[in-house]
Amino acid sequence: MKPSTWQLVSTFVMLYLFAAFAWWAMLLLRNNDELFAMEKQLLVERMAGENTRQTAHIEQLPAYQALLRKSQKKRNMIFGEGLFFSLSLSIGIWFINRARLKENRLVRLQRNFLLSITHELKSPLTTIQMALQTFNRKTVPEPILRQMSAASLQEAERLGRLIDNLLLSTKMEEGYQPYNEDICVVELVKRCIQSLESRYPNRRIDFHTSHNSLLKHTDSMGMESVVYNLIENALKYSPQNEPVEVDLKTYADQLVIEVRDRGIGIAPEQRSTIFQKFYRVKDEQTRQTKGTGLGLYIVGELTRALGGQIRVSANTPQGSVFTLSIPTRNVA
Repeated sequence: MKPSTWQLVSTFVMLYLFAAFAWWAMLLLRNNDELFAMEKQLLVERMAGENTRQTAHIEQLPAYQALLRKSQKKRNMIFGEGLFFSLSLSIGIWFINRARLKENRLVRLQRNFLLSITHELKSPLTTIQMALQTFNRKTVPEPILRQMSAASLQEAERLGRLIDNLLLSTKMEEGYQPYNEDICVVELVKRCIQSLESRYPNRRIDFHTSHNSLLKHTDSMGMESVVYNLIENALKYSPQNEPVEVDLKTYADQLVIEVRDRGIGIAPEQRSTIFQKFYRVKDEQTRQTKGTGLGLYIVGELTRALGGQIRVSANTPQGSVFTLSIPTRNVA
């Protein structure tokens, strides 16, 4: 990758300052050595005037030892200050470059988000507009009208989900406050699956559970958004002919929802960043996939707000497993 102007300028400034520090240190060391030589010469001349025999052994005199310690102390001070200034400069430039890179990354993510959200908004609006234009024609057969009405309703629901995600992402930044109510987890998951099956009619979602768990004192909208986004994410990034598996389990201290797909998978180094806002896995295959980069961000933030945890691991033989854990102190 070609270095940016900022990188070239910062590198030049850093090298120039390091060279200036080195030159400054050399001058101070040279001045210190010259001063020590002058003071030694004055000491020799003074000792010669008092006692000629002592000048031959001046290194053993206390006055000379004091001069030597003074000179060495100044050398150590010069090296210490030079090292301190060099470390301070390096750390400062590192923080500046780090902030710059984060800013560039955020700008790039926001630009990608604007492009994707424009497409996500335009697609359902175009479908609804075409349906309305068709409805104005009096000669349209009844089956086609019903078909287009169903398609328009699906697109309107998709548009509503997108708006809900945008509103939720805004609430996440302001501090999301869950609304406590009693919800049946099994019914909630089934409701999400039914909605996704109508949106993705050619996909298969397998739901497995042996419980009728009731999750008390939690937010229905938040929990439904988490489950819906997890399953939809699995559908988006897995092959058309592969099913998505959803498992609902209860253990001694927690309720667990696992969403398994057989898609492209997530590299270990990316598992800590996929829940960041606007982030999308950087892969040519994922660039062809619709999305805004808000789904998993909302999942991560809502899970924390609900007191749970979300983990990502590799599926076998391929794909990913998203594991949502909720404390069972709220489960009956």
